[in-house]
Amino acid sequence: MPPLANRARADVAFSHNGKDYTLRLDFDALEKLSGALSRSIFTIAASIAEGGCKPGEVLAIIHAGLGGGGHDVSEADAKAMVLELGLLRAFKLAADVLLVALAPAKAQEYLTEEAAAATKDAPAGNG
Repeated sequence: MPPLANRARADVAFSHNGKDYTLRLDFDALEKLSGALSRSIFTIAASIAEGGCKPGEVLAIIHAGLGGGGHDVSEADAKAMVLELGLLRAFKLAADVLLVALAPAKAQEYLTEEAAAATKDAPAGNG
């Protein structure tokens, strides 16, 4: 089970290979991400929202988020993690961390709806 995320701090939590991680795009992480991609944060967010985000951009978002979340992870280690997670899961994590960093109120609404849908679609327990 992934750790609980602190939405007030724009955290997105996930587990990978038995270890818990937190993605956080604080001001420094957003600044580094924008510089690394030579694009504004809003352009990056629009790109991911439209499905036009490239794998390298997903990697940059995950790497910046891991650093902002307090994890000392090299870019090579972040790339290995993205490859192990799979691009779809990494894309979802990148989109979620951008959403909570840039629009926390909208993120809470979206994530609440998403959780409700996941609960509705979950198979019933064995009693």
